Amino acid sequence: MPTPTASDVLDCGSIVYLHIPHITPPASKFAVIGCIDPKLILFLINSELTEFKQSKPDLMAGQLIVPVAEHPCLRYDSWLDCAEPHGYDRHALNVSWANDRGIKKGTISPVLRSQILSVVQTSRTIPKKQIDMILAALS
Repeated sequence: MPTPTASDVLDCGSIVYLHIPHITPPASKFAVIGCIDPKLILFLINSELTEFKQSKPDLMAGQLIVPVAEHPCLRYDSWLDCAEPHGYDRHALNVSWANDRGIKKGTISPVLRSQILSVVQTSRTIPKKQIDMILAALS
């Protein structure tokens, strides 16, 4: 039996801790898997909101609070950025998983899943094709 890959074990709604090379500056961050197939899509978790996001209503509409009380893998209440989903390389995810099975830190609460679906469905910042993929994956 072949060794399972991250894509075989992780699911949509998993909270993962990964190195995100395409943000500035590159950093390791918590993220929520919004879609695995046909494309791997992540929503990044941030400890605070930037002034830039706060000044843009379309971006603010996509920010959701992630309460630590419902997500004990976090150290404090945080923000889930559903306005700007990030693609992630499937091979990089599988390599991270092979090196550290502990990258999965938890799963989002049913309440947060429902909030994500609502925000994504009405998003003015996410392309329609991505909206459809995320809604299908998280529903």
